[in-house]
Amino acid sequence: MSLIKNEVIHANALLSKLPASEFQQLEADLELVSMEHGAVLSDSTSTSYVYFPTTATVSLQYLLEDGGCPEIAVIGHEGFVADADFFGPHARAHHAVVQNGGMGYRIQAHRLQAALNQSNTLMRLVMDCTSRLFYRMAQGIVSSRHQGVFEQVCRRLLLTLDRVQSDT
Repeated sequence: MSLIKNEVIHANALLSKLPASEFQQLEADLELVSMEHGAVLSDSTSTSYVYFPTTATVSLQYLLEDGGCPEIAVIGHEGFVADADFFGPHARAHHAVVQNGGMGYRIQAHRLQAALNQSNTLMRLVMDCTSRLFYRMAQGIVSSRHQGVFEQVCRRLLLTLDRVQSDT
């Protein structure tokens, strides 16, 4: 693995926590990609990839019946973004849109699923990451009900700054 690739991979917290031997099993299937601002990574039609942002941030949005699409979470270097098929049939009403362009890795969903079936460590890391995402989503719900607009905007800015690995 090259030094540049190693530095980019270690910019994703989930991938960096994998033991070297388990990471090597995934490495051949990981593809470094540019994640352009506004790109739709997944929607209700599925894209069959799982993304691990390193310097990009991704907005998870829920698709409402009236066509609205409010943001429900932001994911950055701490986690991963999967299409609807990865989480099952009840996760269809979401979009994942790149909010701040940057870099990340992607892997075909079926390849990651196979790796999850073989690695308890990877499964634990994905479950932990998903659990933290649910917790942040719950915080967002509470924030929207009990905080003023100023506090909500501050929270949103801090969430974004925490996930962007840049001073600009």
